[in-house]
Order: sequence, then C-alpha cells, then structure tokens
Amino acid sequence: MNKSFIAQLILRYGFTAVFIWFGLSQIMHPDMWTGLIPAWLTGLTGLSAHTFVLVNGSVEIILALCLALGLFVPIVAVLLSLHLFTIAADLGLTAVGVRDIGLALAVLALAFLSADKLDSLDKPDKTYKTDEQ
Repeated sequence: MNKSFIAQLILRYGFTAVFIWFGLSQIMHPDMWTGLIPAWLTGLTGLSAHTFVLVNGSVEIILALCLALGLFVPIVAVLLSLHLFTIAADLGLTAVGVRDIGLALAVLALAFLSADKLDSLDKPDKTYKTDEQ
C-alpha cells in the first residue's frame, strides 16, 4: 500500500466521521444548532432555523456516506468544502472560523487527489493509477 493511498483514506474516512457526527448531532439535537443559523439564510431559503438544521444534518450525512463509499468524491469534496467555507465566512476570523477554513481546504484537497481503488462504485470499469505505475 502506498503513502498517497493511505493519505487519501485518512482524509476521506476522517471527514466521513466528522460530517456524520455533526449531521447526527444536528438531527438528534437541532435546538442546539438553531442559534448558529444566520437570519439571512432563513430569509433566503424560507425555512425555519429548526428545519434548516435538520436538512443540513441530513445532507451532511448523505455526502459523508458518499465519501465513505467512493461515490462522486471530487464533486462531494467540492460541495463539502464550499459548505465549510460558507460557515467560516459567517464566523469570520475567529478561532473556529480559521479552523473551518483549514478543514475546508483539507476536504477540497480530496477533489484533486487521483482516484483510488475504493472509488469504484461510481466508475467500476476505470483503471486506477498507483505509485508503481
């Protein structure tokens, strides 16, 4: 097993765990999260903060499962990165905002990594590069 393959697995499954944890937390305890939803977002979507948290948590879980299964990894990574950049922009240059910028950049890196052996569910006939080739 080569180092870049291991690095990609760590990123994918690490972010899978993070987004599933946050998604489940939002679904199980939405009231803990509603205060973080900016008013402009509820105005833009027409959803209550409570409903938005439930939808957001569900989407985070779905996208995390796509990462875990190797489905559309580049697209999912870009979507999750944009999600984190939006959160970071709302938080500003605070400790949490800067952390989220770092996380957004790390998940964005997944979009640019070459496909691995586990990205097989959405492209079963593709031949993958390895460090040995």
